[in-house]
Amino acid sequence: MRTERIGERLIVIEDCGERAVRLRDAIEAAAIPGVEEVVPCYESVGLIVDPERFEEPSLEALLRAPLPVSRSEPKRVEVPVCYELGEDLAEVCGILGLSSEEFISRHSNAEYRCFAVGFAPGFPYLGYVDPSLARVPRLSSPRVRVPKGSVGIAGRQTGIYPDELPGGWRLIGRTPFEIVNLEEPSFLIAPGDSVVFVPIPLGRFEEIAGA
Repeated sequence: MRTERIGERLIVIEDCGERAVRLRDAIEAAAIPGVEEVVPCYESVGLIVDPERFEEPSLEALLRAPLPVSRSEPKRVEVPVCYELGEDLAEVCGILGLSSEEFISRHSNAEYRCFAVGFAPGFPYLGYVDPSLARVPRLSSPRVRVPKGSVGIAGRQTGIYPDELPGGWRLIGRTPFEIVNLEEPSFLIAPGDSVVFVPIPLGRFEEIAGA
């Protein structure tokens, strides 16, 4: 692993591989003075620091030591998805040369890892999709409005729009679940969690959404 300082307040630890979440847990447990926030991503971890209080030698010592077992167990989150509400599902199936039934089966039979949460609060970047589904490009012109709960796909990743937002991923379904509640705040999916999509019919979607 190597570190890069970007400005006074950001330190990026790179080349973490799948250890990013464990490293976040270790840094938070160490309570290094001056570290204000720890944000894991795909293969890196970002630190927001107070430059007046940050103890860089403490971080360097932690990075040299073996990583302890993570203190937090990743959750397994089952997310119901109505693929009938996927605005781009037919187009995506055409790109891939699959029937809608084949696509839904392959997309929902995988277990995805949440690599990061970003772009908008609560948006989980999930991967990786089955290789046979990984040829779907982003839209050439992003939508101004993507419905809340939309499940999108782009390249090797899939994700969920937590609110009505602009976006350029192709939409293959929609979940009735609340992905994020900013008032509490609470997030259904966090980095390191595993996610499984469960197909549901439109009637069940409306039932859950109206509950």
